[in-house]
Amino acid sequence: MKAANILLNALNPDNRREMIHKIVIRLRERRTGPERAEIEEWCRSQSRDPGAWASALDRGLWREASDFADRQRRHSERLLAPLNVDLGGGGAYDLLYFLTRLHRPRTVVETGVAAGFSSRAFLSALKKNGSGRLYSSDFPYFRLRSPKQYVGLIVEPELRTDWDLSLKGDRQNLIEIAGKVSSIDLVHYDSDKSSEGRSFALHALGPKLSADALVLFDDIQDNWHFRDLARDRPFLVFPFQGKWVGMVGGRPDYYESSHP
Repeated sequence: MKAANILLNALNPDNRREMIHKIVIRLRERRTGPERAEIEEWCRSQSRDPGAWASALDRGLWREASDFADRQRRHSERLLAPLNVDLGGGGAYDLLYFLTRLHRPRTVVETGVAAGFSSRAFLSALKKNGSGRLYSSDFPYFRLRSPKQYVGLIVEPELRTDWDLSLKGDRQNLIEIAGKVSSIDLVHYDSDKSSEGRSFALHALGPKLSADALVLFDDIQDNWHFRDLARDRPFLVFPFQGKWVGMVGGRPDYYESSHP
C-alpha cells in the first residue's frame, strides 16, 4: 500500500520533482553508525533541561506552556487515534509555545507541519499574545493516500485566521514566504533534515531575519549542521524524546548561565 501511494502521488507533476529531490538527498547524506554516535554524543554533552532553563527565565510562563502541552496531547489523541495513520508526534511544542509567548514574535516561519502539533502551539501562543502571524511550509507525506487531508489536522478553524500554509515543499514555499514578509522573528525548522535542506532554508530566510530572531532546528543529531552553525555564537541544545533541538539567536539573557 505504501509503495502504491508513493507511485500515485508521483503521477502528479506538481509532486514529482520535490519527491525525487527528497529521495536523492536522503540517500546522499546517510550517516554511518560511528558518525551518528559521535554527533549524538556532542548533542548530549551540550544539552540543557528545557524545563529548568525556561523556569529560570519565567516560571509562570513555563507552567502555562506545560499546561498547554498536556491539553494538546489529549486533544491530538482524540483526533488522531481513530485514523490509524502515522503522522508523527510533532516537535517540542511545550518549548515552542513558551518561546512564542516569551519572545513575542510578529512573524513566525516553520517548516514541517504534518498533523500540526507545532503549528497549533505557535498559533495558540500568538493568539494569547494578541498579535502575530504564522507562515508554514510543508510537503505532504507522499507515502499516504490523499496526504493533503492530514496536514494541520489538529488545528482548529478559529486558529487558522492567523495562518498562511503552503504545501509545495520548502524550495518553493520558503522563497515565496520570504517575498511576503518584511521581517521574521522566529524560525522553526523541522522538514528536510539534510545539511543541504537546512542550509537552503537559512539562505532563503536569512535576509529577512530580524536582529534578535530566534532560530530552532529539530533533530540536530542527524548531521553536523547545527554544531557548525553554532560554532561562533551562543546556542542551546535541548533533549526531546530521544532526539535534540538546537537554538540560536534571541536575546542575550536567553544564554546567561546556559552551559550544561
